[in-house]
Amino acid sequence: MNNTSNLKVGRLSIALYPTHLQKKDGKVTYHAKVVNRATVSMADICNDLVASGNNCGLSSDEIETIWHNICQARKKRLAEGISSRDDLGTLYPSVKGTFADDQSPYIKGVHTITVRLRASEEVSETMANLTPAITQGNTCHPVIDSVQDIRTQTDTALTPGGLLSIKGRNICLVGDDEAVGLYFENVHDTTEIVKVSQTDMSTNSKNVLCLIIPTTLKGGCSYRLRLVTQYSGNKQVFRKEPLIAYATTEFTALTVKTA
Repeated sequence: MNNTSNLKVGRLSIALYPTHLQKKDGKVTYHAKVVNRATVSMADICNDLVASGNNCGLSSDEIETIWHNICQARKKRLAEGISSRDDLGTLYPSVKGTFADDQSPYIKGVHTITVRLRASEEVSETMANLTPAITQGNTCHPVIDSVQDIRTQTDTALTPGGLLSIKGRNICLVGDDEAVGLYFENVHDTTEIVKVSQTDMSTNSKNVLCLIIPTTLKGGCSYRLRLVTQYSGNKQVFRKEPLIAYATTEFTALTVKTA
């Protein structure tokens, strides 16, 4: 029975990932991976058949039992070197590994018998006619995990002119957008935003930032940290759009120490 017309197509997505190679003109190429939205079990599909009314009067358990028996029969045929075909394609046994000569024995661990699926024309045609949605892969969203003032060894006080350690994930400050950087924002005065100079950054890595706290911060005021980066997992390949991370409220009610 051909149920291709009932397939819900168009929900397949692919994610683009920057390669580590750049062309001579400086442009970056991307490779794609299909986004696996979920993995369903035999029981899930049987339940779907019952819910949609395509169960031929059988219960989910009855369908699953029949399906299990079919799979066992196909597995037995595969072990005998026999391929089996259904609407999805042809399952056939295959061997991996090289042999030294035509008299070499089969050695487990060196040689492996595997099973492959050759998609049917119907499935191949269905997939070929899809237009997948394209998403940004490996977005590497920046996350600030902890902030510590080195002089006070706390995450609640800032020492202007002292050192600050920031730990997190994907927090490396890279990119050609002028917004990229680390900012101290006055909690009560939104007009006061102080950007850390690149010359005041001693460590700028994927997981750690170390910097000199700006001396222009006002004593007695509270600040929060805002980080903007185009980091993509590769320092030479920038994201098209910058991503923003804030230190969470658990450790960002940072108060500048009064002299």
